Amino acid sequence: MPLMRGAAPEQLPELAGKVLELPDLDALNQADLISMLAGFGALRFPDTNVWDLLRRNLMLSEVIEELIDEARRLLRAVGH
Repeated sequence: MPLMRGAAPEQLPELAGKVLELPDLDALNQADLISMLAGFGALRFPDTNVWDLLRRNLMLSEVIEELIDEARRLLRAVGH
C-alpha cells in the first residue's frame, strides 16, 4: 500500500499498524518508521493533519505519546 498515486490519507493508520506488527523490530525502530511514515504522509497529503489521523488508532496513539514523552525527557536532559 504505497503512498503514491491512488493512496488516501485514511490508509496511514493501517500502514503504521503494520509497522507495529513487524517482527524483531524494537520500539525505537518502530518509532523511527512511524515518524518517517508521518513525514512522508504530510508531504503527500499536505491538507491532512497526519498526527491526528494516526492518533485515532489507540495503539498508535500510545506509541506517539511515548515518542513525545521521550523527546521531552531528552530535551530536559540537555537543558532545553
